[in-house]
This record gives sequence, structure tokens and C-alpha cells, in this order.
Amino acid sequence: MPDSFRSRPGGDTPYFLLQQDVGIKADVLIGSGDVPKVLGQAAKQTNADLLVTGCYPYGGNLRTHGYGIICAVAIPVLNV
Repeated sequence: MPDSFRSRPGGDTPYFLLQQDVGIKADVLIGSGDVPKVLGQAAKQTNADLLVTGCYPYGGNLRTHGYGIICAVAIPVLNV
């Protein structure tokens, strides 16, 4: 796994507890560095079919990094 992001197993983390409450299982990746590059690496490593990003109204992730994200990943990007 690249040093730019790490996966943390369940345990008692808030993410794990939330997943347990709603009945889903998902990996949590926490990354740092250049956003498009890190998301591209994560998508490739996890063999993702779709990248879903979220942003605050009137700005946020896609507005700031949108073009770079779309160029860095070889899969469709859905912004919600």
C-alpha cells in the first residue's frame, strides 16, 4: 500500500461503529497529499468501478480539485 494512504481495520472507530449500526461493510482509507493523486492511487488499488465524492454547497472538493480528480482516475466520478 502506498505511504500516502492507509486502511484502518474496524475496532471501535466511529466509522466502524456507524457501519455496524447501518449494516454495511466498507473500507476506510485516510490519505494525505495531492488529492487527485491520492484518490487515483486508492481507486486503482481497490479496483473501484466508481468514485463518489461529496462537497459542501457552493464549493468544496470538486470545485477545487475536480479537473485533477477526473484526469487522475480512470473510472467515472460522481459528485454528490
